[in-house]
Amino acid sequence: MSAVRFVPALLAVLALAACNRADSADREEREERAEENPLIEMQPEAARRDPRTQIFLARGCAQCHAISRLQVVSPTNVGPDLSTAAADVPRRFGVQLDQFLRSPTGTMQIVLSGQIQLSVQERDSIVALLRRLDTNNP
Repeated sequence: MSAVRFVPALLAVLALAACNRADSADREEREERAEENPLIEMQPEAARRDPRTQIFLARGCAQCHAISRLQVVSPTNVGPDLSTAAADVPRRFGVQLDQFLRSPTGTMQIVLSGQIQLSVQERDSIVALLRRLDTNNP
């Protein structure tokens, strides 16, 4: 009888240990990626921890663009703050943000066709997030 009670407890302990190892491995992987990407290292703690910032940091958007509402900083600030992109893009380019990211013009045409290629899912996620951030967006 005691062996029967022991097995489920042992399985629970083993499962918990496996979860802890997986969490530790995930944490180590994130830390290694941060060490490899200076854009991540230079971000405030809040921006590094915010899952919404990860695509902008991993894809290199923050190299040129800050996202002030997510506390993402850019070392160059060459491009406009993406916090207002949902309203800014239609004013500047005459098309909605999603259309602009599908068919960019100017510098972004070069960047998005060569250096940063976004999947449809990534583009849609970015557009949805930037629309939510932009309080000036109608």
